[in-house]
Amino acid sequence: MHTDEVVDRAMEFVKVKAGYPFIRLKKVTFDETGFEWEVLVDVGVLGEDIKKVTINDRDGRVVGFE
Repeated sequence: MHTDEVVDRAMEFVKVKAGYPFIRLKKVTFDETGFEWEVLVDVGVLGEDIKKVTINDRDGRVVGFE
């Protein structure tokens, strides 16, 4: 997967599935050992509230959200 695909998938997940209406991208990293992307987003309205979305590089599924 390319970075733009990963970001789009993470943003859609946070907005649609997790229900956060305000999302700002903070950081995107790729873990080569686990073949997973980690996308950090800020979902806070008044203050910072960082969430991490983990996406599998092989099939593009969201495998973690915290």
